[in-house]
Amino acid sequence: MRYPSLQTSGLAPLLILGLFACSGGSDSNAGAPSGAFVLDGLVQDAPIDDLSSFTASVQEVRLVSTGGATTDNLLASPVTIEWLGLQSTGAWVFQEEPPEGTYSAVSVVLAPGSVVARDLQGSTVAVQVGTSAFEAPLATPL
Repeated sequence: MRYPSLQTSGLAPLLILGLFACSGGSDSNAGAPSGAFVLDGLVQDAPIDDLSSFTASVQEVRLVSTGGATTDNLLASPVTIEWLGLQSTGAWVFQEEPPEGTYSAVSVVLAPGSVVARDLQGSTVAVQVGTSAFEAPLATPL
């Protein structure tokens, strides 16, 4: 059986960037400068019928400003995620208050060598990772 590579499947951005939510004006944001917001990073997976598991560690998550500059890494440490368990629910990855600015994309970097896929029988499947860095535009700038 042939499995798509992460580089060509178009699936990787869906895997990594299922959902990012922000909130402002709540008690958790009390005392923050005007215009500041708290960003909750959540991930969700798209279905894959031919695999029993797909694990990868997210090493970096950064917001990309409309001018192209990036924030510091929003993760305190790498987060290992079993993506296929997230087909109908999201997993919380981080909560940060990024610097004030307007952000139009999210940049995500997977830890080198962290991608592991298993077929329906539990055997390891070779995964060709074309790139470990992805940038996905946000539907609405933050």
